[in-house]
Amino acid sequence: MPSLFYDYIILGSGCSGMSLAVRMLDSGLLKSKRLLLVDRSEKSANDRTWCFWESGEGYFESVVHHSYSSLTVHHNAATLNLNIAPYRYKMIRGIDFYNHCKQKLEASTAVSFKTGEVVMQEDAGRTRIYIDGTELSTAGSIVFNSIYTPSGNASLQLLQHFKGWVIQTEEPVFDPA
Repeated sequence: MPSLFYDYIILGSGCSGMSLAVRMLDSGLLKSKRLLLVDRSEKSANDRTWCFWESGEGYFESVVHHSYSSLTVHHNAATLNLNIAPYRYKMIRGIDFYNHCKQKLEASTAVSFKTGEVVMQEDAGRTRIYIDGTELSTAGSIVFNSIYTPSGNASLQLLQHFKGWVIQTEEPVFDPA
């Protein structure tokens, strides 16, 4: 890997890393600066979704795949139809988010991408970053790490996952609202 200077290095180009990079770019923070985004994959698959509650239009509104303004809860004794205003429950598909962010970032000469396995090592108070075994020069850089690394202490870990199913029926039975 060529020895280039980067003002900012973001390890991990998932939701956190890409969001940070796009917001840095849009804020003007990257004028006359260089940013490197590093991830083990090119983020070219629809590998996940992100769902969240939001009031009004959000920063990534253009890539919201679906949003809901009400909820229906079925219980043995009753069905509750709930209006959740002023909030909406929104879903962004991974591939839409990745493509949106990459399109913005690739249009900038300030942003570079590197694909490879990242390893961080701490020794003598210095953090060293290796990509596919080659050390990345971080002198003078601000490094953001959004790569999940288990701490070894289960009580300090917070990693949230949801499991879901894609359900297909022979006839339409789901209300898309």
